[in-house]
Amino acid sequence: MQVQRRFIYDELSVLWVIALLLLPAIFNTTSLYSQCSFSQGPPGEICTSAHYICGSDLNGYTGRLPEVKSVQQMWIGCNGNGQPDNIIWYSFTPTSNRVTLRITPSNCTVVVTGGNSYSGIQAGIYSECRQSAALDCTDRLGDYNGKTEPFILTSDQFVPCQPAFLFLDGYAFSVCDFTIEVLEGIDVTPMPPPNLSTLAPGFITGPDTLECNQRNTPVRYSLTAPECLFRANPNCNGPVELPNDSVCFEWKVAPAQHARFVGGKRTGSFADIIFTRPGSYTVSAESFIHPFYGGSCGTGGCAEILSWQVFVKGPDTIRLDDIFVCPGQGATVCGTFITTDTTISCYSGIDSCRLLVQKVIAGTNKLNDIGTQYICEGGEFRFQNVSYPNEGTFEVVDENDCTLLHRFSVRTVRLSTAITAPVTTLDCNNTLLSLRATANTNFPDSLVYNWVSPSGISIGSGDQVSVDIPGLYRLNITAKVGSAVCTVQSTVQIGRDVEVPTIQLNIPTFNCQRPTGIITVTPSRILAQAQWRLPVGGQIIQSQNLMVDSVNVRSGGQFHFSAKADNGCTVDTTITLLTDFQRPTLELRGEDLTCRKPVTTLNFSSDMAFDSVRWIYNGFFQQTTLGNTYDANQPGNYTVEVRANRNKCWNEDTKLINEDKIRPLVEAGPDLVWHCNTTELNVTPIISNGTDFEYTWQSNNGRILTPVNRADITVGSTGTYVIEVLNTRNGCTSNDVFSVNKETNVPVDILTRISDPLCHGQNNAEIEIQSIVGGFEPYTIIAAGGPVSNNRIRSLRAGRYLLELRDRYDCKLEKEIVIQDPPVLTVDLPLEIELAFKENTTLSFVTNYPVSQIASIIWRNQQGVIIGNTEMLDYEGYKDDEITVEIETINGCRAESRIKVNVDTNLKLWIPNIFSPNGDGTNDVFFIGKNKIPADIDQIAIYDRYGNKVYQSSSLRFNEAETGWDGTFKGRPVESGVYVMILQITDFLGNKQVIKQNLQIVH
Repeated sequence: MQVQRRFIYDELSVLWVIALLLLPAIFNTTSLYSQCSFSQGPPGEICTSAHYICGSDLNGYTGRLPEVKSVQQMWIGCNGNGQPDNIIWYSFTPTSNRVTLRITPSNCTVVVTGGNSYSGIQAGIYSECRQSAALDCTDRLGDYNGKTEPFILTSDQFVPCQPAFLFLDGYAFSVCDFTIEVLEGIDVTPMPPPNLSTLAPGFITGPDTLECNQRNTPVRYSLTAPECLFRANPNCNGPVELPNDSVCFEWKVAPAQHARFVGGKRTGSFADIIFTRPGSYTVSAESFIHPFYGGSCGTGGCAEILSWQVFVKGPDTIRLDDIFVCPGQGATVCGTFITTDTTISCYSGIDSCRLLVQKVIAGTNKLNDIGTQYICEGGEFRFQNVSYPNEGTFEVVDENDCTLLHRFSVRTVRLSTAITAPVTTLDCNNTLLSLRATANTNFPDSLVYNWVSPSGISIGSGDQVSVDIPGLYRLNITAKVGSAVCTVQSTVQIGRDVEVPTIQLNIPTFNCQRPTGIITVTPSRILAQAQWRLPVGGQIIQSQNLMVDSVNVRSGGQFHFSAKADNGCTVDTTITLLTDFQRPTLELRGEDLTCRKPVTTLNFSSDMAFDSVRWIYNGFFQQTTLGNTYDANQPGNYTVEVRANRNKCWNEDTKLINEDKIRPLVEAGPDLVWHCNTTELNVTPIISNGTDFEYTWQSNNGRILTPVNRADITVGSTGTYVIEVLNTRNGCTSNDVFSVNKETNVPVDILTRISDPLCHGQNNAEIEIQSIVGGFEPYTIIAAGGPVSNNRIRSLRAGRYLLELRDRYDCKLEKEIVIQDPPVLTVDLPLEIELAFKENTTLSFVTNYPVSQIASIIWRNQQGVIIGNTEMLDYEGYKDDEITVEIETINGCRAESRIKVNVDTNLKLWIPNIFSPNGDGTNDVFFIGKNKIPADIDQIAIYDRYGNKVYQSSSLRFNEAETGWDGTFKGRPVESGVYVMILQITDFLGNKQVIKQNLQIVH
C-alpha cells in the first residue's frame, strides 16, 4: 500500500513541531509530522504545515492559487516585509546543494485597486521555516511585482536530504494557475512500491459483546499495529526504516449512524467509541503513511489491519403473569387502565434495559357443562383443587373467572372378572390351549380386555385367547371414561411337557486312513419303536427300546433313524456318511539357473490343504517341510510328495532345472589425456556384439556426452569411466575401467616487475613481463583489451589490471596486477564551529603530508577574499561565514577544505511545564529563563481548561523570578490542574514569536 494522503494537524502539534525544529535531527520532516491532526489553518497555508510533495510528483505539478484569504503570518518573501494574500506552502527534499525550479503562471486574474491593476504570482524558496532561511525569492532584487511569465528560483545553499520549502502567493490577491518544473537538484524518479504480502497484519482488541447498560458509555478499543515496510531512495541518505511517527492510524465503525467517537478523535493507537443502539458493528482501522515516505523519496506501506466485530445487546424482555379481570372491571398496567384483552409493554422505571410485557384477559358470562365424571371404587374426582369422592350432581364457580359456572355429575364404576381353561398343560399331543374370561360390571360402555403373556407382552384384546407356551398369564379388564381409569386383574398358570428326545451321533468318515466304521446313537431318554433304514435297497432294521443303539457300516450313503417318546414327541434324523479318497492335484514350478538367478525357488500349488511335504533331488530324499517352497542351486530333477490334510492321501510331481552362466567379453582400452582445449574424446571398446547384449557406461566424476547405453561413447571431461556389458539372456555381466587424465603441465604464474605512478592520479606506471612458469609454448598475453608486445605495458594509471595468458593448448591463466597510487593529498577542517558574538578563535588544519612538503597555504572567506597564508588563522566571528583553506605540495598536488562558522544569534528559552505555588519556598513562582541573546517578553497569558484567563502580564522579565506569576487569580490560589500558557516575544532582530504550551499546577 503506497499512500499519498494529506495529513491534518491540531494546534498543539504546531507548538510541538516548532519545538522540535530547534533540535538537530537527521530528518526535519520527522519533527514536522509528529501528530495526525491540525486545526490552526488548512494544510499548506503556513510553512509549518506545508504540503509535502516528493520529487516525482513535484516535477510537472499543476495547481491553482486559493480564492480565499490566507491566515496572517509573521513574514513572507526574502525581505521579510510582505503579507500573504492567498498563499500556498509546499515542502520538498533536495538531493543536492543546488536546486533549480521553474514556475510557469497562467490564467492570472487582474485585481484593480486604487486605479492600479495587479496580476501574477510572487514566490520564494527556503531551507527552513524561518525568515533568515530564505534562499531565493521573486522580490530579492526589489522587484515586488507579480510574475505572469515563466520564472526561475535557484540556490546552491540547500542541505541534501533535509526538507526545504516553497511558497506561491497571488500578487494583491490575484488568482493564477501554475505549473512547477524541477530543473535540477531533486530526484524525480518514483520508487517502486514494496511487497507488503509477507508483513504481519495488525489487529484490534476490545470487548466484542456489550450489555444493554453499556450503551451510550465510552468503550475503548486498542490497536496492535501492523508490520510496516520502508524502502529508502539511496539518493536521499534518509532512514532505512520508517520513523516511529511516520504512520497514522484512522479508525472507522460501521454502521456509523448509531456509533460515535468520543471527542471526535478517530486517530491513534486506541479509540473510545460510544454505541447508542443495539446491533452488530464492525470496528476497523486503516494505516496511512506520511507522504514524505512515498514517491521519489522512498516508498512505504503497512500490512492490513484485521477488523473487530462488536455486538451490542438490546433490553431484556420480561413477560409478567397474565392478569384476569371480570367484566366491567379493569387493571392499571404501565400507567394505563385496561378493561379489554390487551398486551402492553413498557420499561421498568428508569431502567431502559428491562422491558416488561403484560397481558390482560377480560372475562365473559358463560356456563360450562362438564358432563358425567366417572370414578373408580375408593377413588375421587378433583376439580379446582377440591375432592369429590361421592356420587352426585355439582355446580362450581370458576376460581379465576367470577362469571364462569362449571356443572358436572359424579358416578362410581364397579368391576370383577375370572378365567376358565379345560386343560392347563401343553405337550406334543396338546400344542395349543384356549383361555376364556368372564366379567361383571355396572359400566355402561364397552370394557377393554388385555391378555398379557408370561414375558409381559400383550397377546389379545377379546374375552378369549389361545396360548402355546407355558407360564403365568394375566388378564386386565379396564373401564375408561374421562379421567377415570378402573382396572381389575385375574391370572392362570399354564404348564408344559413337550420335550423332544435329543440324540448324540458318532459318525465315521471313510478316507485313505480309515476305510470302515460304526454309527452310534445315544438318546436323552428311553425310546420306543426305533428303526434304521439303510442306503442299500432301503432295508429297514428294527431296534429294541434301549438307551444306546448302533449300526455297522461299510460304505457311504444316507442312513435314516426314527423313534418316539412316551409324551408323543418323536425324533427323526437322516445321517449322511461321506467317503473321501481324493488325491491332491499338484503343479511343481521353477526357473532355470542363470547369473541373474543363481538360486531358484521351487514352489508347488495344490487343490487341497496338506499337512506333510517331502522333497527329493535326483532320487535322493532331502527334507520334510510344511511349506510349498524349496531353494535349489544345482541343476537336476526335483520331486515333491504331498499328503492331503483332509483324507491323508499322497501325490507327487517332478521338475527338471537347467543352468546358463556364460559371461560376455569387454575391454575398455588405454587411458587418455585431456588438454585445456580438449572438448571431447571418442571411446570405442572391444566388446561382445549381438542382440542379446546391453551396454551401460557410468562415471562418478566424469561427463558422458552421448547416450550411456551405446557401445561407443563420447566423453566431455576428465574422470574415471566404467563400461558394463549385460547378457540379457542369462543376466551375466562383465565390466572394464579406463581414465581420462588432465594434463598437469599448465601455466601457473606470470613473473612481472611493476613501476607505480610518480604522483597520485598520473598515468606513467608500467608493467614488465619477465617470464612464464608452466605450460607449452608459444604463449599469448592480452592486457587492457589487446595483445602485449615487447613484454611491456606503459602509460598506466593506478588501479587493477588483469593479465590473460594462453599457451599452445589454450590453457588460460589470469593474474591481477595492482598499481598503487601515492597517498591522496588531504586537508581537513572541522565541519562547523559555533561562536558567540565577536568571539575569537584560532583555526588550524590537518593534512596527511609532512609540512616540509607543503609549498603554499591560502585561507579565504565566503566572499573569496584571502584572509591568511599561514598554518594557523586567527579569526573573530561577527556573522555566519564559510572559511576555505587551500594547500599545495612541492610536487604540485592540491587539496582544500571548508568549515562553516555559525555565530549564535538563536534565542534559547527555558519554560517550566509545572510549578507548585504552595509556599514551601521551592518552585513557588512561574518565570521564564533564556540565554544571553537579547529578547523581550511582549505579553504572557495563562488560561484554565475552560478558556478562562487567570493571568496576563506585559511586564514579565526573563530570568527574573520577582516579575513572575505566584499562581493566584484575583488574590486567591488557582486550583491544581493543567493550564495553557500563550507567550509572545520579540528577539533582538525584531522577529516576533508566539509560543503555546501546557502548564501543570500542583499544590
